[in-house]
Amino acid sequence: MHTQTTQTVADTQPSYPVHIVVIPKTHIESLPALSDDSLLIAVMRAVKQIAGDVVAGRGSAKIVVNLGGYQDSKHLHWHVLHGKSLH
Repeated sequence: MHTQTTQTVADTQPSYPVHIVVIPKTHIESLPALSDDSLLIAVMRAVKQIAGDVVAGRGSAKIVVNLGGYQDSKHLHWHVLHGKSLH
């Protein structure tokens, strides 16, 4: 799913059987750096859609945003996950 403000891709190094990443097209280093509430709302609409699709198909989903030392990529993104950790 791609929108005017986001792109959605399968994680290239998945940690879960279903591991989808929702990425704002505008560079934002981290959630605390996001000052545009309208962009946050637009991204969350995309996250809501993807998570809803996962729940409809799999019965459950988990949404994760990593910050600080947990953040491998210094570009804000949301993970939509399902299943048990592969690691």
